[in-house]
Amino acid sequence: MIKFFRKIRQKLLSENKISKYLIYAVGEIILVVIGILIALQVNNWNINRINYEKETFYLQNLKIDLKNQSREIDKRLENAQEILTILDTINSSYRKTGSYTKIEDFNKNLFQTLAAVDFELHINTFNELNSTGQIALIDNDKLRATILSTFQNVIEASDIITNNYKLVFYPNAFPVISSLIDFSYPSHLSLAIENKLNNIDTELKLSNAFVLDMLVLKVMENELNELKPKVTELISLIESEIVKRN
Repeated sequence: MIKFFRKIRQKLLSENKISKYLIYAVGEIILVVIGILIALQVNNWNINRINYEKETFYLQNLKIDLKNQSREIDKRLENAQEILTILDTINSSYRKTGSYTKIEDFNKNLFQTLAAVDFELHINTFNELNSTGQIALIDNDKLRATILSTFQNVIEASDIITNNYKLVFYPNAFPVISSLIDFSYPSHLSLAIENKLNNIDTELKLSNAFVLDMLVLKVMENELNELKPKVTELISLIESEIVKRN
């Protein structure tokens, strides 16, 4: 094609047809420009198609992560409520009997209060989007802003829960509670543990440990209850966006 155009130019020049040559040259430039514009348009179309496919892929994975996160929230709320119920039962029985040693299944229940309610994060897709800058692939401004804010809320809630366990429960409540569990007698207390529990100072320390445990669980419960509707809303927004693409 290039040789063909070159031959035409050479023929016009050899015949001294300058005006026709200029017209031809302008036409050739226009054709080249049109060709470049078409190539750019095709290239842009390909880039947009690739980005569209990437966006859809990420949205589908965000949806999976969020559904797993929602299940994690439900699971941890259930765990927290179980422990809070046990603590409430122990405290109510203590007020009635005046002694921890007289509480039925006290050793078993005490052991269950040690269960840590670890909050597992499902944020791999978000981290990839955020760290690589590909969050910009999410074309819907509202959806992109909601993704950023919701996952930030998830991370903040996890930090609060983790810090409460690390800074409050484990250094202050865990040692007291664990020291009074008789691991050799799962169904009842040994004489050695009973003697410890009959000490007024030990009772006071245990009562304080229960209060700290309840506070940590209540804060976690509050954080997760606030987080749950935000995660649910984002799942709904992503599902709506995905439906538009089908």
